[in-house]
Amino acid sequence: MTSENDTNKVNLESDIAIVIRLGDYLKRLEGQEADKLPSERRKIPSVAELADATGVHRATMYNLLASNVKNANLTLLSAVVNDLKRRGFNPQLEDVFAMYPAREVRESSL
Repeated sequence: MTSENDTNKVNLESDIAIVIRLGDYLKRLEGQEADKLPSERRKIPSVAELADATGVHRATMYNLLASNVKNANLTLLSAVVNDLKRRGFNPQLEDVFAMYPAREVRESSL
């Protein structure tokens, strides 16, 4: 008989891992904005600006943007997305999260 705890365990050999990609998104935005005329460019927020806007420590924001978190705080992620939207950007779900085989994620973090 399989318990509920057994069915909820992640099998690192076959399951997926969801990874936060906000740092990658901000880097892509920097490249896109750099290609525009100076008068049309939007300022990409810094780690400090995002931390201040969302009320978290800069180290927490740095770790979030660098994908150095094991447990995502959805309230914080929502606050970052909302702040980016207030700044005129339009992040989509695939800009925030990506799915990879869990084994790849585990091996890349070793």
